[in-house]
Amino acid sequence: YAELCGSMDEVADQLEDAAYLLGMLPTVESLDAVEWPLNQLAEKVLTGVHTLVSCLESMTHLKRGAPREDMHDFLAAIDRMEKIEHDTDERKITTALMDRAADAGQLHLFSQLARRLERSADWIARCGWKMRDHVLT
Repeated sequence: YAELCGSMDEVADQLEDAAYLLGMLPTVESLDAVEWPLNQLAEKVLTGVHTLVSCLESMTHLKRGAPREDMHDFLAAIDRMEKIEHDTDERKITTALMDRAADAGQLHLFSQLARRLERSADWIARCGWKMRDHVLT
C-alpha cells in the first residue's frame, strides 16, 4: 500500500500545482480563448479521480471468491483510468493552445497547466495498475 499511497500523493501534488497555476491567470478573459481544450482536459482528469476513488472503495470488497461481476467492474474501471491517461496526451492540447494563446507568456502558463493535468492523469493510471496488481496477486 505504500507505493499506492505514494502514487496517490503524486496525483494530489500535480492537481495542487494546476490549481496554483490557475490562480496566476491575470483575468478571466485570458482563459476564454483556451477554455474549451482546458475544460476537456480537466473533465477527463476529474473523471479519472472519481474512477480512482471508486476503485479504492471496491478494492476493499474484492477477495478470493468475490462475485465475478465485481471483479469485472473493478478491472473495467482500471481500463477506464488507462484510457483517460491516453486521452489526456499533452501533445493534443498543445496544438489547440498554440492556436489560441495571445502571447508567449500566456502560452507558457497554459502549457504548464496542461502538463500538470496530464501528469495527474499519468499518476492516476499508475494507481490503477498498482491496485490491479494488488488485487490479482
